[in-house]
Amino acid sequence: MTETDMAMINLLIFALSLLGFVALALATERHAKHLLRRVPSPRWRLLPRISGWLLLVAALVVAAEAYGWDVGLVFWLAWLSVASMVLIFSLPKWPWQPVVPARKPRADEDEGKEADVGELVVPHRIVRPWLAVVLLAGVVLGYGVALRGVLV
Repeated sequence: MTETDMAMINLLIFALSLLGFVALALATERHAKHLLRRVPSPRWRLLPRISGWLLLVAALVVAAEAYGWDVGLVFWLAWLSVASMVLIFSLPKWPWQPVVPARKPRADEDEGKEADVGELVVPHRIVRPWLAVVLLAGVVLGYGVALRGVLV
């Protein structure tokens, strides 16, 4: 099997896993409302639930056929992890978000209070997602390098 074939198989496993997770997200009331801007009927949500599980099983079968059941299961679990992280980090960035009302400051809070010069103010909304993405990418890259050394 050439490197191009292996890359295409890995891409197929990832795509099937991601599509399966998206279908399972559409099968839940909360995420379907978030993604579709409406709550579908329970009967309609049965179709994404079944197709989501079938797509995840199809990804497992592709991995097992390509690498055997022992290594294929490991590849499948790795790509499931990556696909779930992609979905988790992309849902908050979806174009239409539920509007969260801004919190009004209480009367006892100092509105004009400035941070001390020596105090480091880190916006957690920016740092945490990027830190998680960097750590996840590091784990995937480390796994790939270690696996390449084992397979070669």
